[in-house]
Amino acid sequence: MSSLLSPSEVARLLNLHPNSIRRLAAEGKLPSQRVGWSRVFELADVKRFAEGRRRQRRADVEALVAGRKRHEAEGDGAAR
Repeated sequence: MSSLLSPSEVARLLNLHPNSIRRLAAEGKLPSQRVGWSRVFELADVKRFAEGRRRQRRADVEALVAGRKRHEAEGDGAAR
């Protein structure tokens, strides 16, 4: 049996606004299903989405740090 969550429940789990959850679903970035007029999310899909966000954020931070180190090595990191 799957666990179905409302946009508000997903928003609390991901620390986002419910409207952001609805937008992500409408854009196809967060899988959801329509049940009548409501939109519901499977817990497993929410967990996969959250893990993907964590990986992307980690990669973004690593790229930022690598870029900063490269600029410092080239002398672009001088005090301003």
